[in-house]
Amino acid sequence: FPSHDTLQDLTDYPIQTLLGQNVTTTSDESGYPGIYLLVNDAIVTTVNIQATNGLVHIIDRVLLPTTDQEVTVWDIIYNSHRHETLKWYIIQEDLVDRFQVPGPITFFAPTNLAFNSIPDSVINSVGIRNIILYHLTNQLLSSQDLYLNREIVTQNDSSFYVIEVDSNAIVTGK
Repeated sequence: FPSHDTLQDLTDYPIQTLLGQNVTTTSDESGYPGIYLLVNDAIVTTVNIQATNGLVHIIDRVLLPTTDQEVTVWDIIYNSHRHETLKWYIIQEDLVDRFQVPGPITFFAPTNLAFNSIPDSVINSVGIRNIILYHLTNQLLSSQDLYLNREIVTQNDSSFYVIEVDSNAIVTGK
């Protein structure tokens, strides 16, 4: 583990906590202004606050140590402040059980920002249940599994594809 002075210098290195567990810092290239560094899934909002005995980096969520307890897709959604709208819709549509099954499942989880960018008229015409199930698949798909032209069948009996746009892999409907 190399010696570095700032959190930006530690991008892509595991950092061992006092509990002996690792957190990982990564650069976020999502394109959102101001979001450029993550610790696990927490956004680093302020870096390098000097103290007499070290540094403080401000993050936007609590990092939880890993346990032997199983964590479901629903647990991740439920504990994510970036998915409050999604969580509300899942509860309203009585779909929580779909996210607590033993699996395998993969969920492409739209953020609050994603939902806010869609007019209510579109959500109402397509149906929120249909939209949620269109993002859920009965396959375990890691990022390595999302290769170009891959068809991904969803739980609403539709599918979408991984395509390339401006040298980036994105998912799109038929």
